Formats: sequence, C-alpha cells, structure tokens
Amino acid sequence: MKKAEAADKALIIEILSRSFENNQSVNYIVKQDSSRINAIRALMDYSFEMCSLFGDVWLSDNHQACALVLYPQNKRATFKAILLDVKLIIKAIGLLGIKKTLNRESKIKAKQPKEPMAYLWFIGVEPNQQHKGLGSKLLQEITNDATAKQLPVYLETSTIKNLPWYERFGFIVYSRLELSYNLFFLNARPTFNFYHVSIRHAGTHRYLYFYFTGSEYVGFSGRPLFFAAPRTQPVIISATAFFDAILQYHWWPVPGPVN
Repeated sequence: MKKAEAADKALIIEILSRSFENNQSVNYIVKQDSSRINAIRALMDYSFEMCSLFGDVWLSDNHQACALVLYPQNKRATFKAILLDVKLIIKAIGLLGIKKTLNRESKIKAKQPKEPMAYLWFIGVEPNQQHKGLGSKLLQEITNDATAKQLPVYLETSTIKNLPWYERFGFIVYSRLELSYNLFFLNARPTFNFYHVSIRHAGTHRYLYFYFTGSEYVGFSGRPLFFAAPRTQPVIISATAFFDAILQYHWWPVPGPVN
C-alpha cells in the first residue's frame, strides 16, 4: 500500500461511496432523500480531509482498495477542521439530522477508551474487486503499520458478516451499541518482535532474563528484584524502571540472542 495524495481524493471518495452505499451505519447519519448518494460522497470527502489532517489515507498498489485511518489523539480544533464540520452538516447530515448524529457520536465516544490509537474509520474495496484478497492485504498492512507505531487499532462495524473476517486479523469485539441497528466495537492490540537480554548479578552471578521491545520490557524471571513477590506471568515495566533496577541492585546486561 502507499499513502494517498491529493490527486487520489476523487478516486478514494468513489471507492468508499460505492463500498458503503448500503451500509447501515453510514445511512443512519446521512440525509435519506434524493440527495442520499451525494450525501454519502460528502461524508467520504469529509473523512478523507480529516484523515489527511490528523491521520493517514492509504491506497492499495493497484488503486482498487483504500482505507482512512485517524489518530484521535492528534486532532485539533483548527479553522480548517471547523469548516469541514460545517460543510459536513450542510452536505451530508442536514440540519434535521444534527441531533441524532451528535447523540450517536456521544454514545460511541463513551465506549471508546481514552488512549492513543489508530482508528480505522473506513476500509473499502471496489465492489467488482471484492473477495479477491485486496481488503485482507490492506488490513494486514494497516495493522502492521500500527504495530510499528505501537498503537492499537480500533474500529466499528455494523456489518455482522464481517466480524469473522476482522477476527482473522486479531480483532476482538469489546462492546456493542444498539441503535436502529447493532454497531460492534472492535480492537486489535499491537504485536511485537521481542528481543532477549540477560542480566547478571555482580556478586552472585545469578541471571535474570528479559524480553523487550521499544521502550517497554517484559520480565520472565521467576522473581525480578524490583517486585515484592514471585511472578510467573510476564510483567511489563518501563525502560526507566528496568535500568534503575540494574543500577540499584548491580545487575549488568549480558548480550543475548535476538529472536
């Protein structure tokens, strides 16, 4: 996959509009009149612009699939973002739909955890190219990118038949919201490649073994010195605590194999 450019906007809007034309969640918030299709396009336009500002817009290498990923922790109330909100109301939601949309968003926010995340807003494949593995390849690449950023991936779906598909990529359902349809909340925690490090006590020459990734360390020793009781399950501690323990108790790193 590749990051989309401004020149790809029209293509991405069309892919997503066709993919989500009959989606329950999308049709819950857009105007249900003769302008419905244009309202869906306006929603996808808005989502593209917001992800361009505060996230990533991905396009498959063959330009037949795309995804919009938002990083909510990066969102800011900029002048452009406010203008986009106004445009969304006028072109997609309509004045009569504001209350229902705000109520829905409030219920969704209440269920979403307050942590940094990669929020998969939309992922879509050209309808005549579906069931060929394009969506699976794109979703795997998105989860890989989130893992590299050490971020969990969150999403919602109203398409029940897609739940097993998401579960194949490590997603679990953590909540559900009942509207005029069921909205399922899913997440996938990042997976890491762990590196092995041994440390040795200067006086007793006993060894402790640790596996680490990024700035966090997972101790698998029977009784790490910086915990009061023996532990048999992995324990995550900060890098600072790890090195403080080494300095305070005179345990020294010994090179270990990379798994």
